[in-house]
Amino acid sequence: MAEIIFIVTTVFFSYAFFYVFKRIKSRFQSHQVDNKSESKLEIDNGKFQTHYDNLKVARNAPDSVIKVAYKVLCQTYHPDRFQGNKMEAERIMKIINRSYSELIDPDKRAKHDAWIKEQKM
Repeated sequence: MAEIIFIVTTVFFSYAFFYVFKRIKSRFQSHQVDNKSESKLEIDNGKFQTHYDNLKVARNAPDSVIKVAYKVLCQTYHPDRFQGNKMEAERIMKIINRSYSELIDPDKRAKHDAWIKEQKM
């Protein structure tokens, strides 16, 4: 009986992860950047941009969602796979990597959240 429960649980979580990954991937594929358009990850003049915005995740997103979003963005914008300007892809990857490293570390994430609160006051 325990083996059946384990198998069902494993299948359920595998399906749930696949479903979330598929939704996030389709969401990010709609944000392809060509040579003429501005990147969605570009920091606009005077616009408040956070690491959460760069990875397109909510502020309360768990680490698992951040990791999936990072993986999807890396697959989309990696300079070896990117269909557009390679320099633009490198610039975007620097933003993605910096944002991921800040949000995946609990201490850095807490500091970033505190910084966001300061900016909104």
